[in-house]
Amino acid sequence: MPSIKRDIYLFLCGLALVLATVYSLLMNQSYLMGMVETEKYVFMYEVSLLEREYTSSGKMPVFQNAETFQVYTDLAQIPEKYRVQLDWENFAPDTIYEGYLYPTSEQNGQYLYAMMHPFSASEQTLYVVSQYDESILYNIFEQIDTSQSNNRLIGIVAGILVIIVFLIVRVLINRLTQPVFRLLSWAQTLNTEDPPKTQDLRYSEFGQLADQLSSSVKKQKEVVEREEFFLRAASHEMRTPVTIISASAEMLERIAQDAKPSVQRAIGRITRSSANMHSLITTLLWISRDNHHDLAVDNIDLHQMVDDVVQELDYLAGDKTIAISIEGITGQILKDQVHELVRIVVVNLIRNAIQHSQQDTIKIKLSGSSLSIENTTTDTIDNTADVQSTSFGVGLYLVEKICAKQHWHFETQPQADTFKVTVNFST
Repeated sequence: MPSIKRDIYLFLCGLALVLATVYSLLMNQSYLMGMVETEKYVFMYEVSLLEREYTSSGKMPVFQNAETFQVYTDLAQIPEKYRVQLDWENFAPDTIYEGYLYPTSEQNGQYLYAMMHPFSASEQTLYVVSQYDESILYNIFEQIDTSQSNNRLIGIVAGILVIIVFLIVRVLINRLTQPVFRLLSWAQTLNTEDPPKTQDLRYSEFGQLADQLSSSVKKQKEVVEREEFFLRAASHEMRTPVTIISASAEMLERIAQDAKPSVQRAIGRITRSSANMHSLITTLLWISRDNHHDLAVDNIDLHQMVDDVVQELDYLAGDKTIAISIEGITGQILKDQVHELVRIVVVNLIRNAIQHSQQDTIKIKLSGSSLSIENTTTDTIDNTADVQSTSFGVGLYLVEKICAKQHWHFETQPQADTFKVTVNFST
């Protein structure tokens, strides 16, 4: 993903180049307009002198026309070569018009500038024409090299403008990005145990964002505290009835040794359920505590555990036509793992696979320290969240909590009509 700094650099540097280009074009246009304005001022100055002399003497002075300044008092006096180049009858007062005489065998190309000036104190009108030889002008331009000097100056000024804009951009980027990086560093230190104080981030928007993050952390801390309290309270409350049920089941087993097989199976289910409930309570208490190492570890035969759990949960299939296949090498040992935690994960995943399948095969694969379970599902799978809520419930919560705390890799892979989970018990 692009960074803010890069986007600001690209945008503002592009803006600097655009400004420099526009500046260069405007300077060049200003230079050309300046030449035209200079010609106009020359015309107006000379015409103003003639008008002043005419006003003081009452007589029109005798003109000594030259190529660069020719004055006529009547349109009929204007030479034919000038009249055909310009629309003299439609001239606006004191406006310079341009024309061009194409080169002939007798003369080079000629630039023409013409203007009409009515006297303010009389009805007299003057027509002024300037004629410039094209080749002479080019020779002068080459000797003086005014345009090249002007372009060099424009280039220097444009370069200076780009540098100034770049420096301004640099300062602006530093002012904008430093609070962002400080906010990022501060956010990385956020935790529910000891939320850090908000830093001075210069801009109110960043301060509001930091306050919102801090408030979210505080709310999360409250949620975690309520969750841990509930787990501890519920687990302690359930211990007593589960202990009573376990003791009663043991007594029933002793006095019902000669009972019918159906009675013995019922007592066996009670015994297994109470044992599972005891393991569940132990796990909930372990999850609610900060001490991760208060449960005894042991070497676990994963394949044997899966076989045992499948047999214990066989009653869940009921009338369903479900076949459970277990693939993997027997004798796979998980070293130094908590038996209760591994069993809770295995029981929950296999139970959910059986409960949410109607037919076909549930595939259980064992590979090293990895366990994967794939089954068809009766739920309509729209997205992962729906699958997790409908297919797992509390079971998924326990599995996720246990795997996260033990640093086991847990992954769900929902498909159109199948659901696959994978747990790697290695850390």
